[in-house]
Amino acid sequence: MCSKVTTSIRSVMFTSIIAVFLLTIALGHASGDDNGKGDLDDTCIGCHSDGGSGTVSISSELDTYEAGQDVIISVPVNMDSSDSDAMMPGVMILSGAGDNVKDAGWIISSDPNNNAQPMNYNEMSGISGETEFQWILKAPVTPGDHVIYARLIYDDGGAKYLETEPLSFTITESTSATSGTDTTGEDADPTPKALSFGILVGIVGIMIITILRRR
Repeated sequence: MCSKVTTSIRSVMFTSIIAVFLLTIALGHASGDDNGKGDLDDTCIGCHSDGGSGTVSISSELDTYEAGQDVIISVPVNMDSSDSDAMMPGVMILSGAGDNVKDAGWIISSDPNNNAQPMNYNEMSGISGETEFQWILKAPVTPGDHVIYARLIYDDGGAKYLETEPLSFTITESTSATSGTDTTGEDADPTPKALSFGILVGIVGIMIITILRRR
């Protein structure tokens, strides 16, 4: 009797461990983040120092947009790829408060590396000369004044950064009912889908293991 109970407990523990393993893999697959991109703000600087080689600037076609209108943000970076500073340059776009632009109501439609989930920080390796980092944003739905600036982060046996002058924007009320502010179907946070997918894989894993152990 004791042997059967012990075996049952071990089976449950083994099944649970496998299920957790499968769940972890599923979550990582569904919402994992690769190196070279992220949603960051100025607190990521840490011990980064100001200055160094390279140049960075920022521009946009207009300074006034309607709520929900597409806004193209261009950030040209000029670096020499033979310089150790250019090991892995990355650029982030920030709001006037130094936060991720998403925190200020902007929606990132696309980023420089065309990531499936666009983010405010992107890296490019081995760039030489001038390379343009470009984001397409949707203007905040709430009218008002906004500021966006860019930060170039690069490496030289440590970490350095350069910042652009800020771009000032005035967001006005939309004059069209179809201004593009409808974000229906947009999954800004993939966590719910990732969790559902992970749970499904975990359940399937448990079922498979149970069937195999009964044979």
